[in-house]
Amino acid sequence: MHQEIHYHLLKLLERQPSCSQRMLARRLEISLGKVNYCLKALTDAGMVVAETDAGLGKPRRYRVTAEGRQARRVAAAAFLEHKTHELESLRREIERLKAELGHDVDRGAEEGHVRR
Repeated sequence: MHQEIHYHLLKLLERQPSCSQRMLARRLEISLGKVNYCLKALTDAGMVVAETDAGLGKPRRYRVTAEGRQARRVAAAAFLEHKTHELESLRREIERLKAELGHDVDRGAEEGHVRR
């Protein structure tokens, strides 16, 4: 789960580095605490650098590093593979349901209960 969030955070920050944590949380539909936790992990891993304005303690923007860009590409490939498997699984399930419903519709029609 964190891998997927990290991917989306890196992608968003590359596009909008001045996005606040609150805005990131809204965009990703996750809690502000989760965003803070994941940004700290990305920062500790050297994938993101939090840049602050002089005199302010809060980060004003997040810069994705070269390591972060590479990690996003690797995560994108893994995310794509995961979603492809998920799609294939959904297609198989849909086909099973269609077959089941087709069978039930045919049987119901024979009994006079279901019209096609």
